[in-house]
Amino acid sequence: MAGHLDNRIPAVERLVYRHFLSRISADKRDRRWRAATVFILLAFTFSIQLTAATAAHGVRKILIIYETGPSALAFRLIDPQLRATLDEESPYLVELYTESMETSLFPDEASQQQIRETYIRKYKDRKLDLIIAAGPSPIQFMVEAHETYFKNTPVVFSGATKEEAGNPQFGPSFTGVWLNRQPERTLDVALRLLPTTRHVVVVGGTGLYDRELEAAVKKSLTTYESQLEITYLTDLAMPALIERLKRLPSDTIVLYTALERDAAETYFPRATSLEMLTSVANAPIFVLFDTLIGHGAVGGYVSSFAGQGREAGKIASRILSGEKPQDIPAVVGTNGFIFDARQLRRWDISESKIPPESTILFRQPTDWEKYKYRIIALLGFLVAETALVFLLIWLIKRRTKAQQLLERQLALEEISHLNRVASMGHMAASLAHELAQPLAAILGNAQAAERLATRPSPDMLEIRAALADIREDDKRARAVLENMRALFKKQTIARHEVDLNEIATGVSRLVRKDALLRGVELRLILSDAVPKVLGDEIPLQQVILNLINNGMDAMRNIPQEGRVLTVTTCMGTDANCGIILVEDNGPGIAEKDKMKLFMPFFTTKSEGLGMGLSICRSILDSLGGRITFDNRPEGGSVFRVELPLAVARELFAYA
Repeated sequence: MAGHLDNRIPAVERLVYRHFLSRISADKRDRRWRAATVFILLAFTFSIQLTAATAAHGVRKILIIYETGPSALAFRLIDPQLRATLDEESPYLVELYTESMETSLFPDEASQQQIRETYIRKYKDRKLDLIIAAGPSPIQFMVEAHETYFKNTPVVFSGATKEEAGNPQFGPSFTGVWLNRQPERTLDVALRLLPTTRHVVVVGGTGLYDRELEAAVKKSLTTYESQLEITYLTDLAMPALIERLKRLPSDTIVLYTALERDAAETYFPRATSLEMLTSVANAPIFVLFDTLIGHGAVGGYVSSFAGQGREAGKIASRILSGEKPQDIPAVVGTNGFIFDARQLRRWDISESKIPPESTILFRQPTDWEKYKYRIIALLGFLVAETALVFLLIWLIKRRTKAQQLLERQLALEEISHLNRVASMGHMAASLAHELAQPLAAILGNAQAAERLATRPSPDMLEIRAALADIREDDKRARAVLENMRALFKKQTIARHEVDLNEIATGVSRLVRKDALLRGVELRLILSDAVPKVLGDEIPLQQVILNLINNGMDAMRNIPQEGRVLTVTTCMGTDANCGIILVEDNGPGIAEKDKMKLFMPFFTTKSEGLGMGLSICRSILDSLGGRITFDNRPEGGSVFRVELPLAVARELFAYA
């Protein structure tokens, strides 16, 4: 990378010089152009040299030695992951030199010695920043040659177990990641997926690595020999092995270790031998390495060469960042559960049985996975459209309901007004009675003042007192008239502090004459403990007046001595409201009428409009109160009017 950049800089400079010199010669008469051109040329040259110097300073040289060449499956998994990790995590640009011991092609010691000597001559004076040894032979090579030819150069190992590498004793410059084969865990997961298994066939070859791996597997599976029948097919020629795998019992699984050479000394790449066996075997085949996934095997708990590449790249990046190898502990194992989705389907193995942390490769996406975004978009559109339709329906219903409520409210207000006017007949007698007293007092005081004024020496103090009494009696008469006029006038209800005792007293005074005419004893029980409530005097008087008239009407058919109507004021049980009770001794309210009592136009009287109680409830709703009723145990009914306390509102306002 950077090394090649240094060689290209002179050629680039020459091209730029030629371009700008040609422009200068073409525009000799333009001095301003020449000055600008020279400035740009100098700046470009400086930036090129600075970039080259920076790049050369930031490049780190790394030698990677693999066990086998690019055609090997392990190489194809380790190398891309290693390079990608270095690109992502290395703080420097890296210049990679990639070599291979080619042990599969040249396994003899003489050839390997020549390869080692070649690499020593090639790289001993290269001033490498890091060496990555991926495989048993590269690790052994570095252990032997490091102190002599690559002293102080950090070495990252990977791609081999400790046993394969000869259990080396590393110096402080070595760290890395070990392979950790665990065939027993592959067998465990195979038994989990296929719990009816009773036979296990271990397949291997006669090559050196084949035998080493067979021995390691046999050692790991000794604990299973008491519960499973384990057969090792490791000394057969390929045709004979194929015939054996065609006729396995139904409760059998196959564990493939490595088969590079068969009993006939025929060489097979591991992937090729595995594909030959999986194509004919009548039992699922499990493997130990991720390099073999995708060649007909179901999978297993495999040693991941891709993981080896990633971990080696991470460790190399840490060393390039300044960490010392001896401070980075070696990683043991990059294993994981990996399965081939195609083989799971082939052997009818449910994905729900595999461990949740597993990786499943070659999975064919379902229709949902293929089109889920389109489906979600379509469903979202349908939901939005449906929601819009329901919203429109709701708005239409809400508007219709609001119109109906408005019309009903206007009708109730009109009927309420008519009801108040209709009550005038009941009020006329009471009004005459109420005005008679203040008018008589005014007449008496006026006559007294007239007599006092005609005396030879009139007493002015007595005259003033008589005139003051006339003024007070006039106020009383005016208040009676104002209350009567307000009662029959349409007006908006505004809440303010009112005294329930005054309301009860005022209404009782208005109906007392009517009560005497009907033979009703009117009792008034007032509580001094009731504070002021929120309401409006005139509408409340109308409510209480209506309830009193209803009570007197209910007692018209009982003996006169039993006609008692009681108006009581008291505090609510939870001390948050004031209450007026209107009780009568009539027949009470029939059960069939209780649900309809407050409905408009419902009445139990032949001459009634059926609007009185409905209007009462509307008035109390507007005042924030409520009205309820019940039958008394001793006979008759009781109506309960509740209104919020004015003190409660003040406390809430300051809270």
